[in-house]
Amino acid sequence: MCHIRNHLGPITHLLSGLLPLTWHAALRGAPPHPGLVALCAFLALAADLDSGASHVGRLFPFLSEAIERRFGHRTITHSLLCTGAVAATTWLLFPQGWIWLTAAYASHLVLDMIVGTEGVPLLWPGSWRFYVAQVRPASTGEAIITALLALGCLLPIVWPPAAAATAAIIPRPSTS
Repeated sequence: MCHIRNHLGPITHLLSGLLPLTWHAALRGAPPHPGLVALCAFLALAADLDSGASHVGRLFPFLSEAIERRFGHRTITHSLLCTGAVAATTWLLFPQGWIWLTAAYASHLVLDMIVGTEGVPLLWPGSWRFYVAQVRPASTGEAIITALLALGCLLPIVWPPAAAATAAIIPRPSTS
């Protein structure tokens, strides 16, 4: 169990990044493109590119080390500025899926405002740090968050009536 808890962070980030796309696909009644799923998974982890110790940082050590050396961990890549850059870039490169890709990236910031003690500098380069909660990483609290996210991702897949019931309560624009 301890080994799993050491990997909760990336698993939790992946699930939070895939949650909006999963529900969108269920509500649409069509599976998402596998490439979009892969990009959402990557972008859900991408904010940690500023740490050489992170999973994504180990994939791109040259970039990770440069960002960490220049700015530090949980700084520029955990800001609304960087989220805006991700939104603009994905809008240009993936006009059909940019909203899900940006949501996957932003989910990382939201999760870091819940799990951890450092908070997130949303208004970087300002030094203010934002928190929603301070759940200790690799704790029972994070395990519960991970389980809830997993349930949220699986629910519309294994129980389609949940997606149908959700679709029924979403307001639709009138056609008249």
